[in-house]
Amino acid sequence: MSNTAQDMLGRVGASTSHYELDIQQVAAGTFTVTGFKSQRHVLSDDYCFIIEATAPTGFDGNPLLGSEACLSMRWSGQKSRIHGVISKVNFTREGSDGPVFRLELSSPLWRLKKARHNRVFLDKTVEEIVTEVLEEAGIGSEAFEFELNGDYPQREYIVQFDESDYDFISRQLAFDGVFFGFEQTERRAVVLFADDASALSERLGMVHLPYVVQSGQDRLSEAVFQFSREWAVNTANLILKDSNDRTPDQRLEVETETRSDVYAVGTAYLYGEHFGDDAEGQRLAKLRQELLDWQRDVVIMRSDCRGLMPGRRLSLSDCPERAVNGDWLVIAVEHSGDQNAAQAYGGDAQGMTYENTLHLIRAGTPYRPPVLEKRRETATTFHGQVETAGGDYAHVDEDGRYRIRLPFDLSDRPDAEASHPVRLMQPYGGGEHGIHFPLHAGTEVLVGCLNGDLDRPLILGALNNANTPSPVTAANRSQNVLRTWGGNELVMDDRLGEERIELFTRDRENILTLDATEGAHKLRMASEKGDVELYAGRNMLIESGENQTVEVGADQDITVEQSQRLMTKEGEIEYQAATDFLLKADENVRVTAENQDLELDAGQDLVVQTGNAFSLNVADEDIRFLVEQGDFALDSAGAITVKGQGNGNIHIGQSGGAIEITADGNLTVDAPKVEITGGNIAIKGQNLGEN
Repeated sequence: MSNTAQDMLGRVGASTSHYELDIQQVAAGTFTVTGFKSQRHVLSDDYCFIIEATAPTGFDGNPLLGSEACLSMRWSGQKSRIHGVISKVNFTREGSDGPVFRLELSSPLWRLKKARHNRVFLDKTVEEIVTEVLEEAGIGSEAFEFELNGDYPQREYIVQFDESDYDFISRQLAFDGVFFGFEQTERRAVVLFADDASALSERLGMVHLPYVVQSGQDRLSEAVFQFSREWAVNTANLILKDSNDRTPDQRLEVETETRSDVYAVGTAYLYGEHFGDDAEGQRLAKLRQELLDWQRDVVIMRSDCRGLMPGRRLSLSDCPERAVNGDWLVIAVEHSGDQNAAQAYGGDAQGMTYENTLHLIRAGTPYRPPVLEKRRETATTFHGQVETAGGDYAHVDEDGRYRIRLPFDLSDRPDAEASHPVRLMQPYGGGEHGIHFPLHAGTEVLVGCLNGDLDRPLILGALNNANTPSPVTAANRSQNVLRTWGGNELVMDDRLGEERIELFTRDRENILTLDATEGAHKLRMASEKGDVELYAGRNMLIESGENQTVEVGADQDITVEQSQRLMTKEGEIEYQAATDFLLKADENVRVTAENQDLELDAGQDLVVQTGNAFSLNVADEDIRFLVEQGDFALDSAGAITVKGQGNGNIHIGQSGGAIEITADGNLTVDAPKVEITGGNIAIKGQNLGEN
């Protein structure tokens, strides 16, 4: 749409209104507009027009609330419209023509200010988030459009917390540099979301106006009649820095500098703008720099053109300050309409029935909406619940992160799909080391926000409740307890005089106890249903200050790779077997009593058996075999030799009879009766003697 300075305003008679107000379900012509002013008619804002109008006597204003309405201004043979919703009705007085009402006509987005939500959005772009909010608020797809040139990433996790829908979508749009204006069609106001001001102005059209100094005479065409220009010193450069737990070694730091020729100074350092790589950081830095740059040079104009709206382009000519001529982008309009004089006195409209104040920036300058301050005052802590997709164990991903559901999330997402993976803060950690006790489904957790950013949650720890009680209560308040989901437990009891530490598995079936009870200190290690293994890669020392008792319910096997030694410094060594006692060696068995006697005592038989020779050696004293009852027999498959070394006699005696071989070799047989029997008997000698 293009209008020129030759477009005629026309002189409207007293019987014809400059302005009309049409309200849904109210007959046309019911209201007569006497004047209006605008508020917040700015790019990326919810406009409001405060309209003063008269109605027929007895008219009830209450039913008007929430009605769709349209304020029309006669403009060069057509109408410039403002559509919206009646958001407030105020009966101010009874006028000569009927009751006078002050009505507030708000933009279609006004209803979003009346909806307040707490919810979570997952893996959505800014367009998808805004679309979902608008449609949920009853704003159909025919009432808004997106004109986006940029590519916008899906954002993993976005939280709306105690925030109106309007503030929420404004914050999301501003973060990505997306702004909005309104296209006022014949039937409705269409919200246009854009990231390029030129695309928006092409949709809304251009208005051509001359600059004409006010002279007090009526003009037949619209014009700009006053201007001022404001230059502001703003921050020159930006540094954005952030961190990404998935690429902790990557330095996420980007810088930008102003492209404006207006004087600028200083550097703003923004930390935690929430970007995960350099490309995203550069995109955000560019948007923040463009926000600073357009505010450096703003022109303010006054005109009587009724067709100027935020987002339209104004082409100015004939201004004596030539630098002001040319194309400008309208970013804000303050409207003021007044036809009270004509209505009151029934004559022609006198003076200006309409004027506006315009805020403009040079066309082609990238426009970005102000970024709302981070809501750090709300980013304290929340409680949430750990969720799992099924199974007995914790739902932990490859990086040890969890899925949670915040209590204010009313979505019907399946379990373990109500959040992106969330990190768990630990008291200790590092490269290939740390502490992690897995959290199971249903565990209540305390959730904080990294850098105060609601969209960057992390689990601070677990909370106890009636369903997940604390392992320490008044009943065991002296204990320090670490108990896992599987029933494994470490208990450190600080009860005075009964201090102890216990480590055990479920049902105490395997246990290690360090008991420091006064007067009864004890260490106990036990496996009630299984084995106990002790292993040392090098030496193992078992030392007892007093007694040591080893009890084995079945067999005991001791295997030693090399030597084994059992020694007492004082006292005896006693081995006792209920049945047999076996000493066995692949080579020698040596039993030595170095200073005293060696005794072998058998309750029945004593059997000594060797595979080869048997030697019995007495170094200093005698050897004696005594059979108190029974026989003494020497049996040999070969020869039996009894031989002395010449230092004493060999004597065999029984009941007064004896055989003796003296040390010098003489043989004496002495007996009451000697009987020699044989088939052949030979007695030889040099001398034979007789009695």
